[in-house]
Amino acid sequence: MAAAQNRLAELTGPGNRVLVVGLGRSGIGVVRLLVSRGARVTATDSAPLEQLSQDFRDWAELHNVELAGGGHSDALLDDIDLIITS
Repeated sequence: MAAAQNRLAELTGPGNRVLVVGLGRSGIGVVRLLVSRGARVTATDSAPLEQLSQDFRDWAELHNVELAGGGHSDALLDDIDLIITS
């Protein structure tokens, strides 16, 4: 278990690129956690971004989180170290 936790810490730590698929409550929580760990985060949802709260969209912009809505593009997979589905 410790080895798995260490590997997860490596993948979600500073400088790593993480894609979060799904921006419901848990997805947004994961995005916030990853940013706090120093990861570079891209997040996508099938719903249009306008359906996310303005507070979260503002927070994401402030923290350089790339948001994509209205579907999941294959281009988002470029240079990603870890994908988290929510």
